[in-house]
Amino acid sequence: MIENKISCKIEEFPSLAAFVRESFVRDLNEFKAFNPRYNDEFSATLDADLRQLNNLVNNKLKLGQAKLLTQQLHEGMAGLRPHITRIEGYIRSASGLTTVTDSFMVKELRMSISKNDAEGVVGAAMTLLQNAQNNMDVLTAEGYTGELHTLFSGLISNISEINNRRNVMLNEKEKKVQENHIMLNNLWKKLQNIMDTGKRLYKYSDMEKTQEYTVAKVMSRIRKMNNKEVNKKEVKSE
Repeated sequence: MIENKISCKIEEFPSLAAFVRESFVRDLNEFKAFNPRYNDEFSATLDADLRQLNNLVNNKLKLGQAKLLTQQLHEGMAGLRPHITRIEGYIRSASGLTTVTDSFMVKELRMSISKNDAEGVVGAAMTLLQNAQNNMDVLTAEGYTGELHTLFSGLISNISEINNRRNVMLNEKEKKVQENHIMLNNLWKKLQNIMDTGKRLYKYSDMEKTQEYTVAKVMSRIRKMNNKEVNKKEVKSE
C-alpha cells in the first residue's frame, strides 16, 4: 500500500477540493496580492487537477454500476429469508441429525444478512447447504426437497457472483487511486497551501472565511450536507 497523505476519505476528497477551490476563486485577488504564486497558471493547473480527481474518484458510469450491483446484492440477500425460515423448520423438526442444530449456522446467516455482509452470508449458507446435504435423508422425511436445496444453492451462487463482480470493480478503483497517488498527494499539498494562506489572510479579520480554509470545519460542513441529502431520500422512499 502506497502512503496516502490525504487527511480525509478518498470519496470525500473531490467535495473538499471543490469547496476549497470555490473559496479560493472568490478570494483570488487577495491571494494574488499576498503571493504571486497564485497566478492564472496556478488556477488553471488547480482546475485541471480537480477534473482529474473527479474522473478518478467520481466516475459516474462506474459509480452507477457499483450501486446497481450493491442494490442487487442487498435484495438478493434479503430474499433468502423466506427460504431460510422454511429450511430452519425442517432442521428443527428432524430427528437423527448427524450435525447439531447450531452447526447449520442459521443464526449466523441471518445476522450476516442484517449486516449486508455478503461474504458472511455466502460462508454461512455454504455450511448450511453442506450440512443439509449430509443429512438429506433425515430432512427429506420432514419435507425438505432436492428442488429447495438446488434453488437455495443457486441463490447463494448468484449472490457470490454479484459480490465478486462488485469487489473487482471496487478493487479496480482502489488500484487506480494507488496508481495516481503522486497526483493525489500533490493536489492535497496544493490545497494545504491554499488553506494555510487563507487562514493567514483572514485569521484576525473574518472568522467565517478562516473556517472555510480549515479542513475539520469544511469536512464537518460537507458531511452534514451529505447526511441531509440521505435523510431527504429516505423520507421520499417512505
